[in-house]
Amino acid sequence: MKTIRLLALAGLLALMGLASSGVASAAACSPGAVYDPACDVDHDGDVDVIDIQLAAGHWNQNGVWTAGDYWSLIGNAATNPAVNFLGTTDNQPLVVRTNNTERMRVTSSGLVGIGVANPTDQLSVRNTGAGRAGFFQTDNGANNAAALSAVVQNGNGSALFASVLDAGNSAPGLYATTLGTGPAARLEGNTQIWSGQLEVREDNHQIAIVDDNNGNKTWTLTSHQGTSGIGLWEDATTGRFVVAAGGNVGIGTLGPQAPLHVNQGANDGTD
Repeated sequence: MKTIRLLALAGLLALMGLASSGVASAAACSPGAVYDPACDVDHDGDVDVIDIQLAAGHWNQNGVWTAGDYWSLIGNAATNPAVNFLGTTDNQPLVVRTNNTERMRVTSSGLVGIGVANPTDQLSVRNTGAGRAGFFQTDNGANNAAALSAVVQNGNGSALFASVLDAGNSAPGLYATTLGTGPAARLEGNTQIWSGQLEVREDNHQIAIVDDNNGNKTWTLTSHQGTSGIGLWEDATTGRFVVAAGGNVGIGTLGPQAPLHVNQGANDGTD
């Protein structure tokens, strides 16, 4: 450790052409005190200004305070995201704690875990509390769907692939805006191009293919409880094909009165 070496001989100082006032005080450091730089004489007679050791173990050679690199509790200014960051520079994870308990972890390989100490995916979330959502929960006053959205690989449109329960206890569902190769349908099982959607409902036991949101050009396959039977509809209100609960089959009518009941409008025939 460097120390302040004082020249005790006034005669030697006089030979060097230095005033005695240039010698640093040997008194202990105190707040607000001003100290002159200490002088040292090398073996060759040169005069050097040496470092001064301050009270807290800091060294200041040129008298200019250098601010340390730190994150302030009240925020930082003049930051540069290219060089400033919150994280680690060694092969160790970044851990976020509250109440001295780990809440989130970013591993050295970039995997994020919330409630998971050793995440194995890009984002791993675990909530073991009873009656709580395992992944996330949304609560708003509007009639909006809470969902996850995924952009398709070619960037053309997006796929909404999951929905969540809301305060009204509506049924959760699975919904895709695009599925398949170049489809315009909501759900597609082959390469055919559709302009509608496939909808499965639990409340009225039906599968519907709808051309638009207004219910026009609808094909509906229903399996109602009780005595309603199974029906195939078009245009929402027009029955095209019905198998009644009693076994009667109707074409063009929703209430077949015979094993095969065909309704052609003005010409009504019953077999």
